[in-house]
Parts: sequence; structure tokens; C-alpha cells
Amino acid sequence: MWQDPIKQILSHRKNRKYYPIDPLLFHLFQRGGTLNGFEPRDPIRPELEGQIAEGIVCQELQRISKDVGYWSGKKEIDFVPSLIEVKYQNRVSPHEFLWFEKTFSKRKNLLVLTKNDHFHLGPIKGVPLKEWLLSDKSFSS
Repeated sequence: MWQDPIKQILSHRKNRKYYPIDPLLFHLFQRGGTLNGFEPRDPIRPELEGQIAEGIVCQELQRISKDVGYWSGKKEIDFVPSLIEVKYQNRVSPHEFLWFEKTFSKRKNLLVLTKNDHFHLGPIKGVPLKEWLLSDKSFSS
């Protein structure tokens, strides 16, 4: 559900994001409702890795807290109120997120979950998804 982390508002009228956790549902959504030609042993297409990573983060956040939403303005944050963005790709630069400091108060921090990259630039911290999943989640925002 869409949330405004600054004003602490929920909007039931805005679009919702749905993260299918079940692998069968995930593949059905990706293939337009059919599994014709699907082979479970085929490698995952790179463009789907990010979507799967977002689903994993969503599941973990829901396990910790039921209060999980997203924020969308000129840019988007995948998960609020924890302020987590998933950028599961080979190279991620903290400079992609300089808009965050201008949009949100200086007391807010953005955690960017990456495939491999570590970085820290002001309120923006990048951590590989694997490390975040194995952590105690204390640095999640």
C-alpha cells in the first residue's frame, strides 16, 4: 500500500504492489497465467532477479513488521516506513540516490540493498542483500 513516510499517511486509493512469494505464482504472473514451455531448471533471467530480490525483502519485512508499503513521487522507494530500496544489479552508485536527501528530512536514512556493492554517502547506505538477510536488521533505516 502507498505510504507517505514524511506525513505518516496511508492511501488506499493509490496503486498497490504485489509480491508473489510462492514460486508457482511468481512464474504464472511472469508468463501471463500459463506455464507452457517453463522449465524450473532453466537459469533465472537477469531482469527477473531484481523482482525476486524485492519479493524476498518484502517477505522478510513482513515477517518483522506487518506495516510494509511503498512510496512513489518523482522517484520511488520500494519499502516504507523502513525506507529500503532494492537495486539488485551488478553496479549501484550512491549518486543515483542523491535526490533522497533533498526529498526527505535529514534525520531519515535510506538503505539500498544491492547485489554486491557497499557504500555510504550521507544518509544513503548500500549493503548487499545477502548481508542484510543474515544481519539483525538493526541498520535497516
